[in-house]
Amino acid sequence: MNKILRFESEVLEIRNLTPTVKHFRMSVPEEFSFEPGQYVNYSIPLEGGKSVRRAYSIASIPEQKGSVDLCIKYVEGGPASKLFFSLKGGEKLNAIGPIGHFILKETSQDKDIVFIATGTGIAPFRSMRFANTSDRSRS
Repeated sequence: MNKILRFESEVLEIRNLTPTVKHFRMSVPEEFSFEPGQYVNYSIPLEGGKSVRRAYSIASIPEQKGSVDLCIKYVEGGPASKLFFSLKGGEKLNAIGPIGHFILKETSQDKDIVFIATGTGIAPFRSMRFANTSDRSRS
């Protein structure tokens, strides 16, 4: 497994995918290395000096160095949604990652696999799909 890092993550790019879903490209340290299916945990500051953590699956491929892609859906009343959907390029959040064990085993990589997901739940499968193929034109 890859080493878990604590770091400051900068908003590099934001794209609207739908009225309630955005694509975020977030910076990670150059030494950040992950397996498709892992996620990054972001610290979301709250009023009163407290914070909560929210996990977001990495949608990009491991070869994409220096950044990760996230697909985030707006959740009404959610503190993380409120924060992420108000971010502009260049803003920073504290993060921890990579985390998680939802990864394909090496013995599965030469088998036909069916991924089933809806909405932003497709993020880890997107990473898995393009990490094990020469067709990276869709990533």
